[in-house]
Amino acid sequence: ILSQSGNIFIDIASRVDLAPVSCVRCAVTGAIITTLHQADLTPLMDKGWICPERVVSAGADGKTLIYGILLKPQQLNDNNEDDDQGDGLSIIDRSPLTSSPSSVLPSSSSTYPVLVNSYAGPPDAYCPKAFSILNFLQGFVHHGFVVAMCDGHGTNRRGVEFHQTCWKNIAASGLPDVVKWLQGASVTRSWMDLTSNGVGIIGGSA
Repeated sequence: ILSQSGNIFIDIASRVDLAPVSCVRCAVTGAIITTLHQADLTPLMDKGWICPERVVSAGADGKTLIYGILLKPQQLNDNNEDDDQGDGLSIIDRSPLTSSPSSVLPSSSSTYPVLVNSYAGPPDAYCPKAFSILNFLQGFVHHGFVVAMCDGHGTNRRGVEFHQTCWKNIAASGLPDVVKWLQGASVTRSWMDLTSNGVGIIGGSA
């Protein structure tokens, strides 16, 4: 929202691991003049909501960075079995959660099965970037799964070269990137089980 003078504007920004923040910015420099409101995640956290973690790892070509998110299972948050945070991108302090729903896994488990939420194809990018409660994914997390989501080659919003992988090859859904990204993420996250029973896939359409 731009002021009539054009000197200031209201900016509302969020991130998948950062609740929306509303502030007034200078239209010339972009500097924050004042913060109007910052959403409080405490009520969500108190009810057992799991905050996503942003993860960046190389794709199938070994050089293109693939951006995605991981949601850690309830037990992992309760037990504080954290990882090395080698990517340095996770900024949320995940306090122990109060609710303890039933799970398909014992709380003492040191590794957790992985589900990939996949929706690929050229029309768009699908891994969330802005804040959302991700209600659909939370159910799987609270039953003991690590839920992963990323956009591989062939999806949109990453430039022509990234996108054109699916040109006349609609089946190119970026799956090799997803596999490599998961493997890269698991290097510093020993609680991700990619081998015992394979990796599950959930999603729809493509």
